[in-house]
Amino acid sequence: MRTKLKITEGIFPMPVLMVATYNEDGSVNVTAAENVMVDGKIDMSKVNAIALS
Repeated sequence: MRTKLKITEGIFPMPVLMVATYNEDGSVNVTAAENVMVDGKIDMSKVNAIALS
């Protein structure tokens, strides 16, 4: 049985702003800034960083 799929924007790749910083020990923190923007500025209270080593 064949089903026709509806095309939605969730299927297509969307651009993402990545915010990255370095810790004092040289490791990297990276986060996707999808919900952290408030009035065109980054709200650091909403940033969930991923630490990379």
